[in-house]
Formats: sequence, C-alpha cells, structure tokens
Amino acid sequence: MKRTMKLAAGFALALGGLTTGAGAATDAGLFAARGIGARACGDLAVASNEQQVTALRMELAAWIAGYMSSVNRTSGQTFDAIPVQNVQALAELTRGICANNTDKLVENVFSALVNGFAALALAGQSEMTTLRNDKYQVAVRADTLTAVQNFLVANSYLDAKFADGQYGPKTATALKAFQEKRKIVQTGVPDAMTLFLIAEALKAN
Repeated sequence: MKRTMKLAAGFALALGGLTTGAGAATDAGLFAARGIGARACGDLAVASNEQQVTALRMELAAWIAGYMSSVNRTSGQTFDAIPVQNVQALAELTRGICANNTDKLVENVFSALVNGFAALALAGQSEMTTLRNDKYQVAVRADTLTAVQNFLVANSYLDAKFADGQYGPKTATALKAFQEKRKIVQTGVPDAMTLFLIAEALKAN
C-alpha cells in the first residue's frame, strides 16, 4: 500500500494535470460534497497512528465505492467509468494525488481521477477475470484486458497475434516493458497505476 501511494505521489499527478468532469450541479457549478469527499486532502495525512490510518483508508474506500456507483448510474452509455475493480487501489491512488494537492477537496481530486480514466471507461458489462503474475494479481473485466492488449500492440510492446483477449506470458512481458519505461513497479499485470497511465496515454493520442 505504501509503495503504491509513494508511486502515485512520485508521478506528480497534480490536479492541474487532470480535469474534473462537468457533472450535474447548480447553474453556478456548485454542489454539496458529502462525507470524506468534503474534506481537504491534507486531512488524509494527519493520521498519527496505524489505527487512524486504517480507519481513513476504510472510510475513503467506502466513499469511493458509493461515488463510483453514482457516477456509473448517472453517466450515459457507461457501465463502469473506471476499469479498476479494487476500491482500495483507487483509494491509494487518490491519497497519492492528494499528497500533492493538500488544499484541494478529496472530491475534486477523485473527480479528476475519474476523468483521467475516461479513455478506458467500459460501455458494457463483460466477464470478470483474475490475472496473476508471480505474487501480483488483479481482477479486471474482459473488455479492459482487450483494451490493454490493443494499446500494447499499437505502441509496439506486444505482437498483434498475442492480442487475443487471453492473459499470458507475452502480455505480462509487454506490460512489464511498459511499466519499466514509465518507472513504476513491474508487476506484469494491469494494476491501478498501469491502467491510469495507459488511459492518460490514450487520451493524449
């Protein structure tokens, strides 16, 4: 967990580099944020012991789960706005970005994160599968794996004949090459940070 947060902060995912979605609000763009989303990012760093840190992580993860359910329900033509299935991983990414934006609201940061994943948003429901490589594993939907393989092929990390919707050694090696280039942990699986960087690359193109 600490390694993930350190990486997120190290990538300087400053809010200025992301954009928040318009969403529904008053004509002036105002709305009432609730729960931990209404707190400043700096509040996530004030925990003084492991028990408080754990409690904050659980609160943030629960808030994110509810937030994403609302986003998915109200976003047209979208089944899941974020391809990451592990809310704890999303919480760690959020904490990492918050570390560089202590004066921003947690809601603002997570809204920007959702927008950052837009290129990998899922339009429909597909089978969930667990991918494993050594000690690393992630749960993703089949459509996410297909999108990842297509990205790897388009960027010369993977031979097109291995972009078959199946996860194997070639895809793991291709992901490690991408992760090495982006200077993140070489897990060989499409973890949260990897998916975010792929989504950002797709958006840039």
